Amino acid sequence: MSCRKMTQGKCRPVDTFVHESLANIKAVCSQKKVACKNGQSSSYQSNSAMHVTECRETGSSKYPNCAYKTTRAEKHIIVACQGKPYVFLQRSAVIMALKSLVLLSVLVLVLLLLVRVQPSLGKESAAAKFRRQHMDAGSSSSGNANYCNQMMKRRRMTHGRCKPVNTFVHESLDNVKAVCSQKNITCKNGQPNCYQSNSTMNITDCRETGSSKYPNCAYKTSQKQKYITVASCTNDETTLMEILYQLRVDRATQLCHLFMDWELYPNRDLCFALHTDYSAPHM
Repeated sequence: MSCRKMTQGKCRPVDTFVHESLANIKAVCSQKKVACKNGQSSSYQSNSAMHVTECRETGSSKYPNCAYKTTRAEKHIIVACQGKPYVFLQRSAVIMALKSLVLLSVLVLVLLLLVRVQPSLGKESAAAKFRRQHMDAGSSSSGNANYCNQMMKRRRMTHGRCKPVNTFVHESLDNVKAVCSQKNITCKNGQPNCYQSNSTMNITDCRETGSSKYPNCAYKTSQKQKYITVASCTNDETTLMEILYQLRVDRATQLCHLFMDWELYPNRDLCFALHTDYSAPHM
């Protein structure tokens, strides 16, 4: 009962397990037709007895310490069929677990369909992750010292660890994409596919404070106006894999340690090759 999750939240009073193949149970739908206990006419009784185990809660059972008496028996089972194959199964005096079995099968089918139709539900794309972590159009951190604490938690960047630094861009996604048609510059890693915005954009820099310690992540909020550089533009549309903003620092290695998210950017050579007048890509 515990393995089948029937003792979660409460002790299920009684349940029956059928020790037969699913094919044998389905076959009951073509056997002896009987009247359902609820008055419906689409029930069928098995021609032969089947091996079942009944689990009934004992008098000493009390949640969360659920206790059951085990009774094995050979019983005829009744299946409620609607068309062939059956739609659902119903317990007579013997079986209730079959209904759960069918519901589970339907649930698995629905989940499989969802995975086939919309695989993005199970895995976040790079562009979607960028939007979640960096885009906050139409908003501003002005006058809100708690902005970063709220947003870093809301955008799931304090799950499992405190992300050291993150930047939110308070511009529309279209404005960020438009940078791909603006000034083409050489990326700091030597690649030619970087583009700099013609004008400064409103951004907020979220930087972890010295007192920050997981799970109590704490951030300093700094609102800035900066030119941004977008990398990896294809067909006039950025893939949003990287965004760089101008920030003067002493050494590129410091940038890597501060800003590099190793999970998304495992190529450390790229990080250390960056020049010193831009921050490293940080997703």
